[in-house]
Amino acid sequence: MKKIQEIFNKEKPIIGMVHLLPLIGTPYYNNEYTPSMIEDKALEEAERLKIAGFDAILFANEGDRPYEHQVGPEIVSLYSRVAYSVKREIKLPFGVGVLMDPKATLALGKTLEANFVRMYMSGVFAGIFGFQSLDPGEIMRYRRKIEALDLPIFCNVTPHAATTLDTRTIEEIVDSIVLMINPEVILIPGPRAGLPPKLEIVSNLKEHFPDQDIIVSSGVNIENVKEILKISDGVIVGTSIKKDGVLWNPIDLERAKRFIDVAKNAIS
Repeated sequence: MKKIQEIFNKEKPIIGMVHLLPLIGTPYYNNEYTPSMIEDKALEEAERLKIAGFDAILFANEGDRPYEHQVGPEIVSLYSRVAYSVKREIKLPFGVGVLMDPKATLALGKTLEANFVRMYMSGVFAGIFGFQSLDPGEIMRYRRKIEALDLPIFCNVTPHAATTLDTRTIEEIVDSIVLMINPEVILIPGPRAGLPPKLEIVSNLKEHFPDQDIIVSSGVNIENVKEILKISDGVIVGTSIKKDGVLWNPIDLERAKRFIDVAKNAIS
């Protein structure tokens, strides 16, 4: 059995995003929002995903833009409170990802007993969020230190809103990641949130790595989900199920339901 089936008890999980409101101290934080209000908003989003029929949810501090490479304790503490409250109420498989801090992601995932984490493990990137050089040896040792070896990693391999300085092909990059890091799932996003990757990239990777679970993690919508699910091992969905398809808007329950209808029919 593939790892993805062990985690979700599904062959091709449909994972919905719970984008947190801007957290304390970030540029778009609204000081009229108490921690309880941020918690309530996240719970409302998660409830819509559950009602619509999503298989799992993934938390992200999407509202904290522009993102830092290392977040402060105020982010981790409020994020933890919100995610734990939602976890207790919703009772769906869930994952966490702290933009753009791999150690905070691992620590949060371990503490919350998450089903998986989403993060970058390696790479050198330059773009809107500055220059980032990830040290997989340090990250993997931290994972060992906090005894999170059993915490499944969903590993991003190409950056959002940036370019990789690694000049190898994506097949060569993924080959190194699979060999050296061995994440449970490889994530393939588009160039930014709301935009899909080229499907030939996903198809080529599945051909090169048939035993590796690969999920498309951005730009999935009602028009392309059928084709994507033919070749990928699942999808992560955010922007397209928001009101008017705008990233920063709340989830539109009817859009989410329509998306699930198409996605589930594509799998069955």
